[in-house]
Amino acid sequence: MKRCNDNSEMDETLSRLHSIDFTKEEKQEIYTDLMRGIEQGSKKQSFLSAFKPVFLSVLSGLILLIGGYWLVTEVILEDHKKGNYNIGDVAEPVTVTDVKDVEEKIIMPTEMPNDFQFSLKYGVGALHEINTFENSYTKDLVLDGTVTTSLKFSREEMKEIYEEMKAIELLSMIQEAEYFGEDGSTRVGFPVSDYFLTVQMNGEAYKAHWSSNVYEEDIALTLAIFVNRYLHDEVIVNRKEFQQLPEATGWYQ
Repeated sequence: MKRCNDNSEMDETLSRLHSIDFTKEEKQEIYTDLMRGIEQGSKKQSFLSAFKPVFLSVLSGLILLIGGYWLVTEVILEDHKKGNYNIGDVAEPVTVTDVKDVEEKIIMPTEMPNDFQFSLKYGVGALHEINTFENSYTKDLVLDGTVTTSLKFSREEMKEIYEEMKAIELLSMIQEAEYFGEDGSTRVGFPVSDYFLTVQMNGEAYKAHWSSNVYEEDIALTLAIFVNRYLHDEVIVNRKEFQQLPEATGWYQ
């Protein structure tokens, strides 16, 4: 609509110019000046149209920059301060040490470290697995193989598990486990269960292995109670994720 009005006004102006008794040279000069003004206005409009996408791009970039800064400072760093992260969030590489290679007793910190994670393979053939690094649980179905499901503990649940580990000083107990008596005798039971543990604390990870035929009866009993009665029977079996898994077929002898 505005373009039509502009054209009408220009036509009316040109008609009035022709009705005035100007010389041919004067009319030509007036007409040239008028068209030059119209052309300059068109160039100005074209310049603004060309500049608009650039302006919008710069504005979008600024919005993304400000939003990214807010995300890092207010969300990610705040979660890091609270310890709400898994192993994948740990910036520094984690060193893994076998507890048998550590000469001094490994004493777990009194308070649960923010980066505490663990995985435990247990049972005959060590086919059951609790893995908080991957938030998963694997069940041994015996004749039907294994099945894995998602299972994630809350921070409070992780704290309770850590406190149970700390109460028996799990890592130092595994360090002390022996499989032969002073006379070379062994303690044998069937079927034999194996246990493979990895624990992450304060940027370090410890790995350990033991089996159900630990010679010292007190150590063997304490480890069995921790894994079988506490972790498996009290923690895992009561989870809906576990209850939705298929039943095992067959058994071990």
